[in-house]
Amino acid sequence: MQKTQVTLLLQKWLILKKRQPRNPLPRMKRLHSQPMQVHPVPNQKKSKPNPSAEDRLHATILASSERIAIVIEKSSSTENNAIDGLWERMKVLPGFSLDYLAHYYAYLVDNPRVAMAFKVLEDDQKKVWVSRYVKSTFHEA
Repeated sequence: MQKTQVTLLLQKWLILKKRQPRNPLPRMKRLHSQPMQVHPVPNQKKSKPNPSAEDRLHATILASSERIAIVIEKSSSTENNAIDGLWERMKVLPGFSLDYLAHYYAYLVDNPRVAMAFKVLEDDQKKVWVSRYVKSTFHEA
């Protein structure tokens, strides 16, 4: 989801939140739920919430949502870069069956940070990593 989409969704949510009544009970029901008084006391005016506080809260939520959207974009692009071309490089490693390599590839897809580190290794070091994974995962190998 892009940053602008997250921001728009959050703005719509805040607008809908402001439109909701503060007390969902109808006025008549509230009047009848209170005990009857002989001399009714006039209702005191409720103080309105501080509009500047609401504006600050609104601005804080929008800024936070933008930061969250940026982090989501960065994490998704890093994961894609981690696996781009990885299988093509892995399937030509000598000494391993495609089943073991496919299993290790699935592990790397689930762990993009490990995949990024694996991509920069030379072929000999890649063999060490794959053999270590195969020995720890498949005890009969």
